[in-house]
Amino acid sequence: MKSFWSVKTLSIFAALICGTALLSYLTLKMTKERGLVEHVKTIRVQAERGDAGAERELGHLYYRGLGVTTNYAQAAIWFRKAAEKGDAKAQYSVGYLCWFGQGVPKDPTEAVRWYRKAADQGDARAESALGSSYYYGQGVQQDRAVAAGWYRKAADQGVADAQYGLGYMLYYGQGVPQDRAEADRLFHQAADQGNEAARRTLGTRRRALSLLEKTFLSLDLVGGGLLLISSLPHRQQAPNRGRRVPALAGSLTLAYGGLHLLSRFNNSIVPFSPADTALLFTRDLIGGASLAMLLVIVLTRERAKTILVISGVLFVAFNLSVFAGYVLWHRPPTTRIFISGFVWFIGMATTSAIFLWLKRRRA
Repeated sequence: MKSFWSVKTLSIFAALICGTALLSYLTLKMTKERGLVEHVKTIRVQAERGDAGAERELGHLYYRGLGVTTNYAQAAIWFRKAAEKGDAKAQYSVGYLCWFGQGVPKDPTEAVRWYRKAADQGDARAESALGSSYYYGQGVQQDRAVAAGWYRKAADQGVADAQYGLGYMLYYGQGVPQDRAEADRLFHQAADQGNEAARRTLGTRRRALSLLEKTFLSLDLVGGGLLLISSLPHRQQAPNRGRRVPALAGSLTLAYGGLHLLSRFNNSIVPFSPADTALLFTRDLIGGASLAMLLVIVLTRERAKTILVISGVLFVAFNLSVFAGYVLWHRPPTTRIFISGFVWFIGMATTSAIFLWLKRRRA
């Protein structure tokens, strides 16, 4: 009875804390929304008087749904009013809407026309967008030399996407002479501003391994070698089927370490290309299989069902950790992170399922 009241007291206390937090959140949200509504009223009055800055701001509010319901068509109307008055930021916004077909028909050619108007006034985002247009040949004839020129203008103004784009072209000599030293400098500039593509590219290109990676790979290579050695029959011993598991586990462990090093140091593979994706997929699949094999050795193959459950628990824990990283530290997960975790799970689950099938077959 005493334990029941203790649980009840804790439940009430937890409910009060959650209720208070929810009430505080709703209060802050309502206060913020009320302020935005007043801001919209003020901006609308100025925009209706023909103020270009207010017209652009009102377009932004409609686009983001701040103080008003999100309405791309209204955003396009107000952005265009300001753009026709020569506002460079509004001209870029009109081009952006035309490029993605938001509130207006999708028209890359029209988008490029507005991008050029803004870029001619020195708008850095428009310069970067023009660089992308020329690079991919969308809305304009493909010309990577011209793309590099626009990227460079935007990169000089600190646009991270342009720094990465120009760095990529310099790294592979696309439209410009190859200059990997300059490319690395631009990649670092973009990465310092939070550009995820630049960070991932540097991650695949950096030569120095972290202490954690060195420790992990050392254990991986030593452990794999010891497993292979232990699986070798001694001179006076006959071959034993039981040695196959350590031999396979050692081989997979060494293969994973080798593929990890290859993915880090091989500069001949273009980042995020099909070959790069296939290499990482194979590495992670072998990694999951090798982990399952090690668990088989520790827990014995008779516990294959337990290993299958462990693989599921690890997969759930991985996804929860990724979600926690996003919620607590605002670190958005990349598609490759999710794929990597899923492939590890496939490797573990498939290996466990094979051992479970073999066990039932023998029975």
